[in-house]
Amino acid sequence: MIKVGGRNINGVDTEIHVDVQGTFYIVVDGKQIGNGTTLENAVGVARNAINRDKTVVAVAFITKTGGERGVATGFHSRNKTIMARIAGGPSEQLEYSYQAFKPLIPEAKVTRWFEIKDRLEVLRAEQRRIEDDYGITLRAEVQDAISKAQAEGQATQQEEEAAPKPKPKAKPLATRKPPAKPREMPRPGSIRLRRKS
Repeated sequence: MIKVGGRNINGVDTEIHVDVQGTFYIVVDGKQIGNGTTLENAVGVARNAINRDKTVVAVAFITKTGGERGVATGFHSRNKTIMARIAGGPSEQLEYSYQAFKPLIPEAKVTRWFEIKDRLEVLRAEQRRIEDDYGITLRAEVQDAISKAQAEGQATQQEEEAAPKPKPKAKPLATRKPPAKPREMPRPGSIRLRRKS
């Protein structure tokens, strides 16, 4: 992108950049806040973004970390985190996707939620201990068993090959069968064929 100029939009000094396709980008402090196919489209998008950043609101909430009341006032202008004050403290930045309770949640529900959260932590710790003691990765166990079986099979085969093989014993002469007599072939003309009547 090439910087082609600057412009003041809603009291904020911006830079105008253009890429090789002719798209305009409005940049503030190195961060793009608007773009468009024409300069006026890009300025319109940037103006909306600046107005959104300048608008201050008061969204009440209750934290899930300690059950404290807080008020969100808007977004941080550069990193878009949520600006908030918790329990009347100083303004701080909360994560982009910070989870909280609605301000009208009954106190009993908040208390019960923390009881469940604490119980789940205890149960998860117990679950991890059981997994650590008895859990296996089945694929790794099968691979180990195959490797051991192959190693034992190779060792047994090598032992058998290394062991001297006994010579086959010859049968005693008395138990040997005499060789079969060769068959005699019939002489030509000695075979008579009978006819059926």
